[in-house]
Amino acid sequence: MPAPQSDKKLDGLPLAELQRLLAETDAAIAERRVEELKVLADGFARKLAMNGFSVREGIDALKPYAKLKGYGG
Repeated sequence: MPAPQSDKKLDGLPLAELQRLLAETDAAIAERRVEELKVLADGFARKLAMNGFSVREGIDALKPYAKLKGYGG
């Protein structure tokens, strides 16, 4: 496996600073995931309604996917 390429901006930073940057990045990713999930859920709910389905029907239709490997199950 090749060695990871270093980012010159990070070279020489103390470990504590790198850990702080990592924590900030992880928090930003978590926030972005929440926002993206809201967008997806909103779009799904709208598409269900446009096709005459309730959100409950959509949730019930997704339940089998929760048990499948690769679909978060």
